[in-house]
Amino acid sequence: RQRAVSVMPVMVALRALVCALLLCSSVQCIILPKQTLAAASPVEVISLHEAMCPDCVAQDWALYGAKKELGAILNMTTLWWGNARLMPGGKIICQHGPVECEANAFLNCVENQYPAQHDEFVHCLDWSLIFGCPGGCPAPPPMTLYRNFSQNCSTELSLDYDALQTCATGENGHALVLAAAKATVPYHHTYVPWLVINGEHNPLAEKGPKAFISEVCKAYTDPASLPPVCTGSYTTTQTHTTHKNVRAHTHTHTAQRHGASRTRYSAEISV
Repeated sequence: RQRAVSVMPVMVALRALVCALLLCSSVQCIILPKQTLAAASPVEVISLHEAMCPDCVAQDWALYGAKKELGAILNMTTLWWGNARLMPGGKIICQHGPVECEANAFLNCVENQYPAQHDEFVHCLDWSLIFGCPGGCPAPPPMTLYRNFSQNCSTELSLDYDALQTCATGENGHALVLAAAKATVPYHHTYVPWLVINGEHNPLAEKGPKAFISEVCKAYTDPASLPPVCTGSYTTTQTHTTHKNVRAHTHTHTAQRHGASRTRYSAEISV
């Protein structure tokens, strides 16, 4: 009886030969993971803010276009707490009164529930405060006016205003505000707005969009992949998104010194 001959050793040998030939042709038999250089990490920017603060509104307004042009090299987080104080028993006292406290909670809820639309919502609210009243709305605005603006902006951006207002006035909003407060403490800020770039306070970045762009571009660790705004010019004149609350507007950003607290909202940055 003829014994069956195993073909396995032959197949193995043939496979080894084919592999050797392929390797000689610079083609690997086994596909190895592609080696790529890791992209540089985005620049981490923390913005210490408080709602209804005129200087914070002006800075947000001024940096709107700059943030868009910096694109993927920027990762910016806003902490909505600012100069608020936590009192014994858990009560929160805000610099600009109850309207700020509610708005801080609302904006924390927006950032938590709609992170992708947070900046657009803030821009819409800033727009409303700056241009929604003749000569700028009073700072702080009446609660009814603030709620009208926040509802209009929510509707415009297809956000669930009722759910956000429930969040802001309930336990969830309170917890988010306390989390923002806890995250604010390590920076030992002495005023707002206060910008932190890669863990360090950067007062130069607070002086306007051109300075902000310059500081973020310098902090990015991959010069080969800088966006065009880092190597070209940036105009301080921007046409902002049109919002339903007020008219379209083109504004040139400037910096001014304000000796006293502002009583109305404007687009001018305090330095």
